[in-house]
Amino acid sequence: MLVLHRKYVKGQRGGKRLILNMATVIGFNFSDLDLTGAHFSGSNLQGCRLIRSNLTDSNLFGADLSYADLTQANLTNADLRGCRMKAANLENADFTRTDMREGNLLLRGSDGDTLPVINEHPSLLLQQANLSNANFTGAKLTQSVGYKTDLSFANFTGAKLNNAILQSCNLRGALFHNTDLSGTNFDGSNLQGAVIRGANLDGASFHGSDLSTTFFEKIDLAKADMSKAILPRGIDSLAKPIQKIIEDHLNWVVSVGRDGEQADLTRVDLSGVTLEKVTLSAAKMPSATLRNAILTGSDFAMADLSSANGVLSNLSGSDMRGINMHSAIFTGAKMKNINASVMVIGVGIRQINWKSKFISADISKCDFSGADLSQADFSGARICHADFRNAKLAKAIFTDADLTGADFRNADITDCDFRGATGFKPD
Repeated sequence: MLVLHRKYVKGQRGGKRLILNMATVIGFNFSDLDLTGAHFSGSNLQGCRLIRSNLTDSNLFGADLSYADLTQANLTNADLRGCRMKAANLENADFTRTDMREGNLLLRGSDGDTLPVINEHPSLLLQQANLSNANFTGAKLTQSVGYKTDLSFANFTGAKLNNAILQSCNLRGALFHNTDLSGTNFDGSNLQGAVIRGANLDGASFHGSDLSTTFFEKIDLAKADMSKAILPRGIDSLAKPIQKIIEDHLNWVVSVGRDGEQADLTRVDLSGVTLEKVTLSAAKMPSATLRNAILTGSDFAMADLSSANGVLSNLSGSDMRGINMHSAIFTGAKMKNINASVMVIGVGIRQINWKSKFISADISKCDFSGADLSQADFSGARICHADFRNAKLAKAIFTDADLTGADFRNADITDCDFRGATGFKPD
């Protein structure tokens, strides 16, 4: 059948479309196959491997893809209405213009009545599925259901998500540009670093959601429910002017904690500020927003910037030894000539080497040219198209990182750990 379908796709004589409607093909390996236009309506495809498969224009209406692996699959224009994808892996899959609305497959019984094939909610079921980095541009996801689903860095540009349920989901870094989010339920979800621009939020619910570093633009929030959402703190909410906080922090650093006060800028929105050559070493800045901020030549040694949003910021020439940027989003930031090597700390007669941490961070398109990143930990980070030219990276850790398009020309990668990394192409 697959041979005949290959001929069908190529328009060759004797070709025949693959039709497996209502079939049971549990655990089958369809990886790397061109299944354009294939029919799997109502089929049980649980646990199937469809890695990098081309499912363009395919019919998966009411199919069960639970626990299936569709990593990097192409589902452009596919019919996924009523499809079940519980715990499926759809990382980096392409759902452009896919129809994922409510749907229920019906069969006529012996008595003439029609009954649903699967007695479940007819909406798309995405519970606990992995859809990180998926492309949903123009997709129809009306009334779809997701619970504890990983949709981090997914692209929902122009998609219809109205009345969808996306509770307790990971939507970190997701893009909602001109998306219909009317009536969408985001309760309890993580939207740190997400971009919501020009979207319709009428009746949307963010009850208990983490919006501490979410970027809203051209949005009317008046009709959205933001009750108990975790929101950023404005500069005007601080007990002291930001300049006084930095001054007191410097005294705290110089006096080794005897005078002054440690800066706590947790969840503070510092978008667009200019704070060059300031001392914020060991400052508390988790979930701070630093979008477009200019912080060149500053001291961030041992500072906590975990989950911070520093998109398009400029930290060039800064001291970032031992910094914690776990899960931070600094897409497109400038970090030329920074020092993010090991911070050596003396504790009594002992010496501790404190590594800089970029674990699970999004530092795609960052400029690290000329930086000292020796022994830095980039495990699981998104580092696509980053510039590491002439950087010092000896003994750095890149396990399971996405290095697609990263530039390592003339960089020192001696003894680096690239196990599990994708897209790495040494010069």
